[in-house]
Amino acid sequence: MEKLYKAVLKHSELTNDDLKEISEHGADGGWCEFIYNVDCIKFWDNNSELIQKYSQEQAENMGHKNWLVMFSTFGRADMLDGVDGYKILGAWFILESVAHWFVDQE
Repeated sequence: MEKLYKAVLKHSELTNDDLKEISEHGADGGWCEFIYNVDCIKFWDNNSELIQKYSQEQAENMGHKNWLVMFSTFGRADMLDGVDGYKILGAWFILESVAHWFVDQE
């Protein structure tokens, strides 16, 4: 998770205080470099191996066959009409996961 934490910080100008807010309110509230689709897709493309590995681990922990199935259970599953939708939801999933992890570390 530390690698994903570093990837989030490298991609954005988010602070640790922002991560606390994200942990409380979620990623879809609009956070630096995770607002626009193009930014989320860029984050995914730059970190796809790490994201897919973590997402697969979480999917299996939740009893899903794979991360694609897990993403289809998300509240914004309506966005999954193409590859870009998966990348955007994946970026938000990682942002929220990193935020929760950070808060748990304190």
